[in-house]
Amino acid sequence: MKYTAVIFDLDGVICFTDKYHYQAWKELADEEGIYFDEQINSRLRGVSRMESLEIILERASKSYTEEEKTAMATKKNDLYKELLVQMSPEDLPEDVAKALKGLKEGWCEDCHRLFK
Repeated sequence: MKYTAVIFDLDGVICFTDKYHYQAWKELADEEGIYFDEQINSRLRGVSRMESLEIILERASKSYTEEEKTAMATKKNDLYKELLVQMSPEDLPEDVAKALKGLKEGWCEDCHRLFK
């Protein structure tokens, strides 16, 4: 099959970015004195940034205004983007790299299996 276009969701689909999201949320929570661990982080999967923040703030000892929450969510995203600089080709799973190479060369027997 010849493809004319391919659209990817990179974040967590092509590249595993979970550890970077966790590190950014952890840094934010630590700065606020809020307990945060990998078990809590697992509740954030598939949840929006603001919903994720609300889950983290369940353990906060104080209340936050909407403006403070927006600033915190923005800060987390900035931290996350800074962490993404650490990514390298080694972060790309082998089967995904193979499929991307196949697409680039005009064939991909594994694409249907990988990306359906």
